[in-house]
Amino acid sequence: MPAPSLEERAANAVREAPLQVAEIVIETLEASQNQTDGESVALVRAMRALSRLVKTLHVNQAAAQPTDLQVLISILQEPGVQALLAEVDPLAPAKIRGLKLQQEILSAEGGCIYSTEFAELVGMSAAGVDKARKSGSLIAFPRGQTKFSYPIWQIHEGAVLRGLKESARALGNASMFIKANFFLSANSRLYGRRPLDLLREGKVGDVIAAATAFGEHGAA
Repeated sequence: MPAPSLEERAANAVREAPLQVAEIVIETLEASQNQTDGESVALVRAMRALSRLVKTLHVNQAAAQPTDLQVLISILQEPGVQALLAEVDPLAPAKIRGLKLQQEILSAEGGCIYSTEFAELVGMSAAGVDKARKSGSLIAFPRGQTKFSYPIWQIHEGAVLRGLKESARALGNASMFIKANFFLSANSRLYGRRPLDLLREGKVGDVIAAATAFGEHGAA
């Protein structure tokens, strides 16, 4: 008996698969029609790797995560996955921990919003918000090639949090994630308190001093 054709295999797989799985497969196939050769290769290899991991690991805990990205990060944190990745890249486990931290930063304190909404909430123009980002006065994360999202915790009582601009600039050339992590993490120079909380209490000078020290010497 001849082996089923690719078209027959695809039709059978879609028919037998759970509806949500079938939908995402169809969406992926439709999206791939407009991709470059390089993008298609990357998609195929990524999906092949993910399929292999899902088949061999216990991923029920990952399925409980609230977002798709967190599901993926959770899968990559599985001990079995970590061991596989370390075989090809010894730094892979550390890179994945970094991804998890970035996701936590992006979702902290209400998450992030785009520049237009941020501008409306603080009474600025979108151009003004973009200028503040470029000058280092606001923390923002790239979303695609032209868009940026802004942590909502930078807003306090209808305006940009007082002291944020000076503190962010004092952190120097650190990346946006490092700057955000500074504000969200307990700081030994501030007696174990978070810079964000002290700014909300109006203790701007203390935070600027800690930010300046961090910018010059790194975390204590």
